[in-house]
Amino acid sequence: QVAESHKREGFVWIKEILWSAFEHIEQLQESDSGITGVPTGFPDLDRMTTGLQKGDLCIVAARPSMGKTSWVLNVA
Repeated sequence: QVAESHKREGFVWIKEILWSAFEHIEQLQESDSGITGVPTGFPDLDRMTTGLQKGDLCIVAARPSMGKTSWVLNVA
């Protein structure tokens, strides 16, 4: 979908893309609109991410025995 809707106009500086993405993330964090996705049950994480969003691939990575499975089971 993204590739189909994106027009090819040459190269784009990555900082331009990242800058707009960071601004969007900051707006979501500062807004009082609440969670737009599925809440995780962890308020600090929900506030930073606005919940788990449809279509997102969330990867939980850490060293062995750090509580990854426990955390995911608590979110589920």
